[in-house]
Amino acid sequence: RSLRGGLRDDVNEVVLMHGMSHEVLLSVLKDGLNERFAGLNAGAAYGNGIYLAEDAGKNDQYVGAADECYNPSSELHQRLFSGNEQHPSKVHYILVCRAALGHHVRTEMSKPKATGMDDGRPIFPKTP
Repeated sequence: RSLRGGLRDDVNEVVLMHGMSHEVLLSVLKDGLNERFAGLNAGAAYGNGIYLAEDAGKNDQYVGAADECYNPSSELHQRLFSGNEQHPSKVHYILVCRAALGHHVRTEMSKPKATGMDDGRPIFPKTP
């Protein structure tokens, strides 16, 4: 199934996943992913940031304890399991995210005069 509008090659847009515990899912659904909270629950092996992965198995390492059973007073459960939808027990949550990765540049120099190792062009062009 294709995404509406397709993925944009010019910004290296891809589909990746983000695993999280059920305790923070509702907050993320309301407010979005936030790098200021990065690493609070699962650590930050490569520094603070929002960690995304192609492999659902990798995301599964970060989802935390299972959401064991239906709780009628839970706002998350009211939103996800209303009507005919039943809570299946032992649920883990992974978001499917559309992410713009941009394009990498290799350099051995620091800004503002850094140039790319592959093409020699300035990484930080002068602004008018």
